Amino acid sequence: PFEQAVDDLLSRPVYGERLALGWEAVRELYLGDHGFALARTTDARITNRVQKYIADAMLKGESQEVARQGVLTAFGRDMVKDLGNYANAYAETVYRTNANTSYNEGRMQEAQDPVIAEVIGGFMFDTFLDDEVRPNHRAAHGFIAGTNDSIWQKLQPPLGYNCRCTLNFVDKFEMEDWGLILPSGEVQQGWYDPASGTGSTNIPAS
Repeated sequence: PFEQAVDDLLSRPVYGERLALGWEAVRELYLGDHGFALARTTDARITNRVQKYIADAMLKGESQEVARQGVLTAFGRDMVKDLGNYANAYAETVYRTNANTSYNEGRMQEAQDPVIAEVIGGFMFDTFLDDEVRPNHRAAHGFIAGTNDSIWQKLQPPLGYNCRCTLNFVDKFEMEDWGLILPSGEVQQGWYDPASGTGSTNIPAS
């Protein structure tokens, strides 16, 4: 974990009593208001507790299992009882989604640091190629674009609840070798081919 990710998480305003229950409302708060909310409670005290716990777990580098148990504790006995059999799955969703949101937002902020910008030219979209990954997330695996490309307004992970996708840095030296940075300095969108270990401007139609 790095400081920008934790700072982003703790800077998000908490929405409690003003939030109508429902995942659609929570999604809009995350995307539009850069907020922090829980779809299963309108109690701001619980929401605050969960937010602070997740930040602490990120700082300590806790495993996902330990973090899930910590989120359950932060929920409190009454909320866990109300959630019933869904409690464990919901705790994991809350931790994974919030940690990944802040991690990727922190990475976006880090890329704007002048020192890092001297070396880093772009982001590569990366995901887990297993049975759990969504087909459209799998399709974006290997996509490369400049750190300031507007495409990341649509493709910045997480792309939905429980999304495990991340943005990885790509340095300017590799991007130049792959033809993704023109002599003018303009950055081209491209694709990384793991089979050859190289990138190019040949982006699959899918």
